[in-house]
Amino acid sequence: MNKYTETTTVWYGSRLKKSIVGFFLGILMIFWAVYLLWYNEGRYVDTRTGLNQWEESVVSINASSETSNQKWLVHVQWVVDGEWQLVDDVFGIESDALKLRRVVEMYQWTENTDTKKTDNFGGSETREVTYSYNSSWEERKVDSSNFRYKEAHINPTDWKFETMTYEKKNIKIGNILLDDTFIRKLDKTISLELSQFDVKSKDVDIELVPSENKLYVGWKNNVPQIGDLRVSFEVVEAGMVTAIGEHSDKLLSTHHTENGTNIALLSYGKLSSEEMFGKAHKTNSVITWGLRGLGILILYLGFSGMLAPLVILAKVVPFVSRIIGFGTGIIAFFLAISVWFITIAIAWFYARPIISVIIILIWVAIAGWVLYWKKQKSWKEQSA
Repeated sequence: MNKYTETTTVWYGSRLKKSIVGFFLGILMIFWAVYLLWYNEGRYVDTRTGLNQWEESVVSINASSETSNQKWLVHVQWVVDGEWQLVDDVFGIESDALKLRRVVEMYQWTENTDTKKTDNFGGSETREVTYSYNSSWEERKVDSSNFRYKEAHINPTDWKFETMTYEKKNIKIGNILLDDTFIRKLDKTISLELSQFDVKSKDVDIELVPSENKLYVGWKNNVPQIGDLRVSFEVVEAGMVTAIGEHSDKLLSTHHTENGTNIALLSYGKLSSEEMFGKAHKTNSVITWGLRGLGILILYLGFSGMLAPLVILAKVVPFVSRIIGFGTGIIAFFLAISVWFITIAIAWFYARPIISVIIILIWVAIAGWVLYWKKQKSWKEQSA
């Protein structure tokens, strides 16, 4: 049996205590969200300013030249490559790629929980928690000691092999050595075809399944058992790249601007400096809107936490609590939107006052439209 269900009752007093804790936690979340939004807007402006400033100063150079531009911001296009062949001694895999990654997965138990909550008259809550256990191939180590029902679902803690990445030494773009920041950006992986190798291991029996391009360790009759291993390989191949960074002593590294912007750009293929900076601006915008979205979510959760005690107080009568919960949800959303707009507007005031005023006007227009719509609806209901 791989599914277990537990039913418990949470009493009204306990729920009320937790809601009070949630009230104070909600306050902390609101402060954290405001700080995140404030920081994010400043980060966006600084990054945009730094990119605009140095886009005009970047110098395109020939990566095959022997010159060293002392701390210049340079734009370079060339084939990236490195020294020495990569070898995985465990399985006898060799590659001329820039990176060789051995991916090891173990067939393990995983735990999933599904919780159903039912409000009762009097304020208590019935919780039905179902624990289900499934077996699957996982690269991460699943700690079964934290399972609710661990006796029959034990995962091995020792792995015969583990995931490992090999990198070539002295990876260069032309004659220019790349530092670790740029090497990490070389992440375009493809699967390595294993049928071309005489795959073997000194310690265990392995079987190559060509249709999956994977090595299986320990399985019998094509049926995996808990603890069996599956191994595949990925490579990052040498090829044409475009990079923008600081060139000094034949090393390409991150350029640090005066306003704190870090410029270390790398893309596959041939791109102009304008295209590279355009992609950097787009990335900056994506990050900014992502953090803005996270900020409004945290604000909503914070205000919901602050209003939670009102909902819990009404849980004595479940139907009433659902009505109040719907109302507090709307209030929490309205408050979150308000703080979100105001925080962003104030943050922009120091850098772009006009944008700050525009944001405030947009919020006033939205709030005014909502109030007008509510009044119109109220008048129609009264006249009816």
